[in-house]
Amino acid sequence: MAIRVVSDSACDIPKDMLKKYDITTVPLYVHLSERETYREWRDLDIHRFYDWMENSTFLPKTSQPNPTDFVEVYEPFLKNGDDIISIHLSSKLSGTFQSAYVAKEMLKAKYPNAKIEVIDSKFPTMAEGYPVLRAAEYAKRGKTFEEVVSAVEEVISHTYAIFTVASLKYLQMGGRIGKAASLIGGILNFKPILAVENGEVGALGKVRGRKESLRRIALEAAKRINEPENTVFSITHADAEGDARYLESFVRERLGYSGNIKLIELGTTITTHTGPGTVALCFCEMEGFKPW
Repeated sequence: MAIRVVSDSACDIPKDMLKKYDITTVPLYVHLSERETYREWRDLDIHRFYDWMENSTFLPKTSQPNPTDFVEVYEPFLKNGDDIISIHLSSKLSGTFQSAYVAKEMLKAKYPNAKIEVIDSKFPTMAEGYPVLRAAEYAKRGKTFEEVVSAVEEVISHTYAIFTVASLKYLQMGGRIGKAASLIGGILNFKPILAVENGEVGALGKVRGRKESLRRIALEAAKRINEPENTVFSITHADAEGDARYLESFVRERLGYSGNIKLIELGTTITTHTGPGTVALCFCEMEGFKPW
C-alpha cells in the first residue's frame, strides 16, 4: 500500500524528474486541426509544435482529459490498495481539475475505503509542478496521507508565477486573459508583465522592450522574496532559451542567488494560450523544499 501522486501534463515536469519521483501524469490534448489531435508530451515533438505555431495561420486548441482518462490511471492503483493524491492545473484555466474530481466520484462506490484527494494547484507549468514534486517527495519519505496533503497546500501558498509574452493575441483569442484584459489597447511597443494570481492571469503592468520585461520579472520576484537561499526557481519558456538565460542571469544578479535554476520548455497546453516567446519565472520560497 502506497500513496500515488498523479498530475497532468501541463505541469511541465521533465521526464527524468517524473521518473525519479514516480509521478504519473495524465495528458491534455492539443488539436492542430479537426483531424489532428495529439497528447501533450507524448505524441508531438515540442520543437515541431513551436515551429508550427510560428508559421501557421490556424490557432490550435487544447482540451482537458476526460474523466475516463483519469479512471484508467486511478483504478490500477486502487486495485493495488494504494491511495491517490492528484494535483492539477488551475481550475480557472482548465477543466482538468473537474475531470479528475468526476473520476474520483465515479470510483468512490467501487473502492469505498480508498483515499483520493484531488487538489487545485491554482497554477500552470512548473508552479503547478512544485506541489506535485513536494507530494512525491513526502510520499517517498513515508509520510501519512494527511501530512502529504498538508505539505501540498503549504507549497501552493508559497508559490508564484510571473511571466511575459511576445504577444497578447494568444491569451486574448484563447479566452485565458482574465484580469489582464486591461492591457489590451495601446500596447504597441510595450510588453506585458503578467502573473497567475488566485488561479487566473492578472496584470502587473507593461514596459517598453523585451529585455526590460525580463528585468521587470526579476524585480517583481524580488519584492516577494525574503530569503533567496530558501527559494526554488525555475524558468519555463516557449522557444525562447536565450531570453530565459537572460532572465536567469538577472535573477542571480538581483537576488545574489547562486543555486540551481532549472530552465524548462513549456508544453503545448500553455504555449497554445500564451504563444511562442513566453518566458515565466516560477518560484517557491519555503525552507526545506529542495526538489533539485
